[in-house]
Amino acid sequence: MVGQRANGVDVFRTLAIACVVIGHYTPFFHVDGPWPDSLWLLFNQGPRFVIQFFFIVAGYFYGVKIAAGAEPWRIFRHKARRLLEILLFWNLFYLLVPSVPGLVAEHGYLGAVAEPVRMVIARPEALVFEGIREPLWFLVS
Repeated sequence: MVGQRANGVDVFRTLAIACVVIGHYTPFFHVDGPWPDSLWLLFNQGPRFVIQFFFIVAGYFYGVKIAAGAEPWRIFRHKARRLLEILLFWNLFYLLVPSVPGLVAEHGYLGAVAEPVRMVIARPEALVFEGIREPLWFLVS
C-alpha cells in the first residue's frame, strides 16, 4: 500500500475539501424564503465531518507506513517539521500584515500591528499552541 494511491480515499478527500470551502463560504446565511434555517444547517453544519475525516485518514496512513517498516519517530518528526514550518510562516504573516482594513491609514503600520505584537509579548506560548489568528487552530490539533 505504501507508494500506491488509494483512489477511494482520494475521492473522499476531494469531497471533504469541497465541504471545507462550502463550510467557510456559507452562501446561504442570508437566504429569505420558506426554509433558510434548513439551508444554513445543511451548508454550515453538514460539512463539519471533514475535521474528523482528515484526522482519521492521517492516522490510517501513518499506521500503513509503520506497518510497512518505517520508523515511527522519523515519520512523526517529518510531519511535525512540515506543520511547524507552516505554523511559523502564517504566524509571521499574521503578525506583520494588519488584519483590519483601514488600520494602517488610521494608526500607521506600527499601530496596526501593535495588538498582535502585544499578545506575543504577553503570551509567547500562544505562537505554538494557538497561533496569532483563529485560522491556525487546526495546525496544533
